[in-house]
Amino acid sequence: MEKLPHILFESPHFYIYKLSMLLRREFLTALKKYQLTPEKWQILTAVWENIQPVNQNCLARITSKDKPSISRLIIGMEKKGWIEREINPDDMRAYLIKATSKSFELKESIINDLFSHFNLLAENFGIEKINQLKKLSEEYISIIESLHKYNKI
Repeated sequence: MEKLPHILFESPHFYIYKLSMLLRREFLTALKKYQLTPEKWQILTAVWENIQPVNQNCLARITSKDKPSISRLIIGMEKKGWIEREINPDDMRAYLIKATSKSFELKESIINDLFSHFNLLAENFGIEKINQLKKLSEEYISIIESLHKYNKI
């Protein structure tokens, strides 16, 4: 195995980034048969979980993507028949996004495939460690978001 340059070896952020990239690759593999990316899956999850249609700003926050990227994702997903856009009655310039019956038909299958795919990783790493990693990630994300909110980064 190649030795990492010292600056990377010492950086926890390098490992966090590398983990993020590897997990993204695992999501792509697990979602391949649905032609979904992790970002599209996040959007679907958000619209499935909300009774009311969701606005694009909410989707941008959930996915950590900018609004133009969200717009492109939404257009592609609308073409596939997974979501629908409707004019926001409170702001005629904006759209609200909702899931279609087609996407709801796939929901259980997608979720089962994801759980099956990631179950092996969880079993090897340990459920307790996965939960610790989730908790620590949530805390770190919250700190980063609050620092960005107040322009300290």
